[in-house]
Parts: sequence; structure tokens; C-alpha cells
Amino acid sequence: MNGFKRKLPPESESLSKLIYNGRKDLSGVDLRGYDLKSVDLSGANLSNANLESADLRSAILDGADLTGANLKYAYLKHTKLKNAKLTNASLKGAYFQGADLSGVSGLNLDNLRETASLHNSVLDSVLMDGVKEYFPAKLKDPGFQWQATYYSEQKETPKDQRVNRKNFR
Repeated sequence: MNGFKRKLPPESESLSKLIYNGRKDLSGVDLRGYDLKSVDLSGANLSNANLESADLRSAILDGADLTGANLKYAYLKHTKLKNAKLTNASLKGAYFQGADLSGVSGLNLDNLRETASLHNSVLDSVLMDGVKEYFPAKLKDPGFQWQATYYSEQKETPKDQRVNRKNFR
């Protein structure tokens, strides 16, 4: 058992319905490898969601609850996570280049050590000071080669996992 409560239907329209059900409740949903570029999920409940290898580039997750979420190898370049909850979230290999992590609860040096990159990210000053002292390589530009290989096992997002972003506006 993977611990995730429900699988998401493959249709993009179903994802839109889940998001626009009035509460943006995606708790426990399996979104592994989904293309969620530029999607506005601010304030969404993504607790215990599986977002492994998801492309969340430029997504808006301000105030979202990602407690216990699996963000392993997720691509969060330029993602806005201001005041989000990341308590007990798995961040192994997550790519946060240019992400806004200000005011995020549940972040600490232990889980930031697991990330792949924090280059140009915004962190609260105490965390930024700790990263600079203990993990300065996380703040360096990972370069083009790394950017092309950020996904774990996933080479391309399957067609049934591509989300039509116009449904989220």
C-alpha cells in the first residue's frame, strides 16, 4: 500500500472538477509525473498527495497545505510557495530554483539538505543562513545538463497526465 488515499482519473477535466469543488481538495491524490506547469493551486489541500516527478514549474501554491506530500524529484522552478505548509513532506531531489519559499512552515535544514537545488530561491533568513553555512552547493546554478535530467524515472509526461491549464484560470 502506497499510503495515498485515491487515484486521480486520467482526464484533465476530472482534475479541474476536483480543484474547483469549492475547496481545492486534492488530499491524497496521486499526481506522479503530472504536467502542472503554471497551475494556480493557491490555498489547495495537497496533504499526503503524491507529486513525485510532477512538473510544477511556475505553479502558484501560495498557502497550500502540502503536509506529508511526496515531492521527490518534483520540478518546482519559479514556483510560488509563500506561506505553504511542508511539514513532513518528502523533498528528496526536488528542484526549487527561483522558488519563493518565504513563510513556509515545516521547512528545516534536514529536509532542505535532501533537495537538488535552491539556486535563486527565496527562503526565510534563518534557513538561508543555515543553507549558506552547511549546504552552499544547493545555492549554486545546477547548469543546463542537470536541468535536462531532473525527473527520476519519467522521461515524458504521458498524454493522459497532461493537464490543460486553461481549465484552471
